[in-house]
Amino acid sequence: MVTLIQEIRAMLYPSEKFALLRISFLTFIASLLELCGIGLAMPIIALFLTPALFEQNQCLILLKQLTGNLPYDTMLIIFCMATALFFILKNIFLFIVTRQQIRFSYSIAARLGSELLKRYIGGDYRYQLKDSFGSAVEKIQRARGMVPTLLNSLIMLFSESVLIFILLVSLFVLAPYTALGIAGFIILFSPPLYLLMT
Repeated sequence: MVTLIQEIRAMLYPSEKFALLRISFLTFIASLLELCGIGLAMPIIALFLTPALFEQNQCLILLKQLTGNLPYDTMLIIFCMATALFFILKNIFLFIVTRQQIRFSYSIAARLGSELLKRYIGGDYRYQLKDSFGSAVEKIQRARGMVPTLLNSLIMLFSESVLIFILLVSLFVLAPYTALGIAGFIILFSPPLYLLMT
């Protein structure tokens, strides 16, 4: 895995490395927004099921006072509209990030494919005698098809790993024994590190 990442770093131009970092950061923010969306839906469902929370929760009491003691139904409608707006904006952001990610990975694949073709055409003639032109084109197409999948997978792996790390650190601050148990479970049942390093 480490050698694969080093090979990818070696074949990218400096501007492409910067774009890869930017897209990885945006993908991390998108994952964080997904997590926030899940966390935002639960309180709304709880408010639907138990309206008494408006009178028990200190934050909701303060919010109700700030809005001029609006009735329960109006507050719930406002919360639902705010949640719907959050999900719409989150999905627009996810669409933009996914579009940039796909454009980036396919532009890298196109550049690598054209470089491979130039190297094949301008390369040693003995190689062309050994391999047919069809097999060379097939290798180029295979490489072009593999690069986007590989880059997208690595970007997702990076962003999800950072998100899990942040969640574990925050959980360790809030509940250390639970965090140690989860980290131990992950270490026991994840592939050994030496497999990832090869």
